[in-house]
Amino acid sequence: MFLIVIPAYKPVEKLLQIIDDIQTTMETQIIVVLDGEADKEIDAALRKKEVIVLKHAINLGKGRALKTAFNYILSFCIGGGTRPLLL
Repeated sequence: MFLIVIPAYKPVEKLLQIIDDIQTTMETQIIVVLDGEADKEIDAALRKKEVIVLKHAINLGKGRALKTAFNYILSFCIGGGTRPLLL
């Protein structure tokens, strides 16, 4: 199983299509970091696709979004190796 991290600033419908393409191609867990305000419809759609959604209240940039995801992944690995819960 692969783990894919997608930092997203002002995500649009294209993001949902990309996630669909990834999920139909391979068995994977996807983490999307919404960097700043995001449309509530996009947030709900991501959760329906069983994507882990992490959020920043304001735009902190791609580097910080990746760091947030990596910290989440590390806490998962250190926390006993169980499957991460949807946030």
